[in-house]
Amino acid sequence: MELDQESIGTFFTVVAIASATALAALWIAWMLTIGALRGTLAAACRGLWVLPLFLSFFPETMTHELPRALALKPLHVLVDDSESMLVRETEVQSLLSLIERQCTRLGCLPKVTRLSEIDPDTKQGYTPLGPALEAWIYKLATEPWVLISDGGDYLPTQRWSSSLKAQGAPLAGSKIPRGMILGFAPQTTDNIWIEDFVVAPFSFEDKPIVIDALLRRAVAVADNERVQLQVLSGDQALATVNAEFRPGEAETSATTTIPPLPRGQHLLTLRALPTATETALWDNTLHTQVEVMPNTVGVLHLLGSPSFDGRFLRRYLKSEPKYDLISFFILRDPWDSQQVNERELSLIPFPVERLFREELSNFRVVIIQNFTLFQFLLPEYQQNLVKFVQDGGGLLFIGGPRSLLSADLQSSPLREILPFEIDATKLGPVPLQGFVDDLAAAQTADDRGPAYDETLEFTVKLAEPDPIKRSLANVYDDWEVLSESLTRWRFAKGLHHMERVDFKKDAVTPLLIAKTAKEEIPLAVASYPGKGRAIWLFSDAMWRLAMHMSEDTSRDTYNRFMQGAMTWLMRQDLKKPLIAKNLILPGARQRGAPWRVTFQGPAARYYQPDNAWRLTVCGAEISKDKLIQNQTGADEWEVSGTMPVQLAGGERCTLAIEGSHPAFGSVKAQITGILPEIFKDRELDAAPQKLEDLARLTGAAISLPPQAISQEFEVWLEKLTGQEGIALPSRFKTLRNFFWIVDRPWFFALLLLMPLEVVIRRWDQLFAGARVRRARSGAKYS
Repeated sequence: MELDQESIGTFFTVVAIASATALAALWIAWMLTIGALRGTLAAACRGLWVLPLFLSFFPETMTHELPRALALKPLHVLVDDSESMLVRETEVQSLLSLIERQCTRLGCLPKVTRLSEIDPDTKQGYTPLGPALEAWIYKLATEPWVLISDGGDYLPTQRWSSSLKAQGAPLAGSKIPRGMILGFAPQTTDNIWIEDFVVAPFSFEDKPIVIDALLRRAVAVADNERVQLQVLSGDQALATVNAEFRPGEAETSATTTIPPLPRGQHLLTLRALPTATETALWDNTLHTQVEVMPNTVGVLHLLGSPSFDGRFLRRYLKSEPKYDLISFFILRDPWDSQQVNERELSLIPFPVERLFREELSNFRVVIIQNFTLFQFLLPEYQQNLVKFVQDGGGLLFIGGPRSLLSADLQSSPLREILPFEIDATKLGPVPLQGFVDDLAAAQTADDRGPAYDETLEFTVKLAEPDPIKRSLANVYDDWEVLSESLTRWRFAKGLHHMERVDFKKDAVTPLLIAKTAKEEIPLAVASYPGKGRAIWLFSDAMWRLAMHMSEDTSRDTYNRFMQGAMTWLMRQDLKKPLIAKNLILPGARQRGAPWRVTFQGPAARYYQPDNAWRLTVCGAEISKDKLIQNQTGADEWEVSGTMPVQLAGGERCTLAIEGSHPAFGSVKAQITGILPEIFKDRELDAAPQKLEDLARLTGAAISLPPQAISQEFEVWLEKLTGQEGIALPSRFKTLRNFFWIVDRPWFFALLLLMPLEVVIRRWDQLFAGARVRRARSGAKYS
């Protein structure tokens, strides 16, 4: 039966009166037996230590907040518990407490993981933050996360893995990053490091190389500070320059020039000499590679007969010092014999045997312009030309009345690398005589097949290749810049009827379209024969572009048009079809440790671990079955494996990849790296710049100053949970605590009065023996 509040109050009143009456009776009895003073003290002690029992009848009312949520969304927390973080253990625990309190309020569930739980090397004095973070964050999917660290890593010079890219960025439809980095400043602030190291990816022989460096320092002091920079190739110093921080500046830059380097790949090192008080030296060195290419490029130009288009092309090639041009006009047949001494003739015969047997490999690009192969090149020489292109050479084919004749299309080895296919029944008859004069050969063209029409007028329109083919033939990008000049050109005349053939769609990128009065005809296409590149221009009227008298079309437009074609054919385009980057090599402490590299570019779309691709690491070829491939994007692959050789920290290692495919011919890319040295945690200090790089890569929020961490984290977590919409209004529950007295510190002081009461009441018994001994001692002496 439940009592009402009035009955309960009456009961407690009766109990209080009875207790007070009993205590008063006990006080009177003790005064009569042990005296007024001792009786009063004993009664007071009894009343005080019994008081908690009486107060337990009066419970304390408590209100608890019960947060409600649709679901407790996990908040993953990775705590760096390496040696360098032990001095910050108090701050770390404070942050963990803050996270727990905020999650209780906002409806999230913190899941704390320590670095030592992921990698036991943490307990051995190392900080494997990079690989541990990558393994940890991979399991989180799209859930929010927090990293608490000072940025220290046992491989401090190693870049963060590309797999961490955008792992902390806002999700679709949200503006709040799902990652948060809580960092700590170093114990010593006297640190200078190289933030960036910029050098052109390639240079030419006999050309100096310009290098730009960006330096930063931890604290922008009020004094000038000078730092000396050195550029080295191996152990050889190439240049030295001073970088100066002005008062209050946190960053500065420096530019220097190094002397020309020999042809080939070079790994350059930029080193900042440490200041007198600087202790962190691992961030004073950066490496990059540069490729030095030949200063001149061999170009063979074969022109069937003198023409305006050939003259303008030769003029452009002669104006560029980097081209080592050999040009031939076919004025005498190679088999022409005049029965006189050659010195008495003004013209020499075409040296076809020497060119196509001995010298062909010395050229980078061959230009065939208005040229009849059947008339001037034996099948053996034509086959050498085809092999030259398929092995990686460049071919610029320019049409004309003497190009793409029936004999060239039916019986020439050139058919093997043509960008189109043609039905032999659509071609004209092949001359019975093996060698006829070039004019007769030109007259064999008719209206069947890709015949040349000198009277066909057209305007130029840019083709619209799909993004994949456009990225493979990025000569299109150079020509697209000239689109306004090309499309306004109104005096083009002379074109092959390429609408009569079928182009090989998988191996051809359309570049330009010729618009005639009746239809649109392909004007220029790019193809990839074997490992080489080829541009097919089906008109010899481009010289008219240079003579066009308008404000936006001139000879400069023609030169830029040809420069784009030659640059792509020589494979000197900055937008390479395949590049290797983000090479991550293991430290010297590990055996058989994994390496990783990223291949990027339009050719990477066709990467497959088969015989068409060859990969070498540190000079050793890697078997296909020992590679791990992960496609991270449409044009990007991440490939990893184990080190085939054992190298020490600081040694160089070159990774090279070669591949071929009908879609692009052949590609080759390589990257050289330095095996990083491994540092123990006690040898490093906090590295906030590493955390800043991580924040830029992942897209996560970051808070570095310790005094601002709490506030920034609270704002971030509140916005994140508010954006997710998981928190509901809290409920409140009221409870009565009958044992509240036990939680008070003075409760234990009241308990001490219990033995004190006993001592007061038993004072005579406890000290009677001592009084008797003193009395006997006094009687003896008296």
